[in-house]
Amino acid sequence: MHLALKASAVCAALAVGFFASDILSVFNQQSGSKPIDDYCVLSTEGCTQQNVTMSLNSDIAKPLVPIQVTIEWPNAQSDVLSLDMQGHEMDMGTAKYRLTRTQGDQFQGEIILPVCTQEQMTWLGTLSDGNQDVFPAIRMEQ
Repeated sequence: MHLALKASAVCAALAVGFFASDILSVFNQQSGSKPIDDYCVLSTEGCTQQNVTMSLNSDIAKPLVPIQVTIEWPNAQSDVLSLDMQGHEMDMGTAKYRLTRTQGDQFQGEIILPVCTQEQMTWLGTLSDGNQDVFPAIRMEQ
């Protein structure tokens, strides 16, 4: 009986170690996630958040099809904006993009969202000039 208890403890320790990163990522996502209502859903019509106006050249993004993002950011602290996108309905990792200043307060960039197994997906993002963050969201359909 004593040997069986030791073997069970070793197996349990190995299982916990194997799944530790997955378990931690679930807890980190739940504790640090923002409500979806805090995001500005992008479309061809501009969406404004914290005096930053964001838009797309299409109302719905398609996987692996380039889509143009246009940002009006008055007094941006950088000539390059960073955009980090994560899937809401499914963990797809983080897609990172850079948007460059085209003229004045306007920034543009082309993004390509990865393929997802779901028919529809919402990508939630953090757009930053290095000093201030805004939170865009993009709807994607197959």
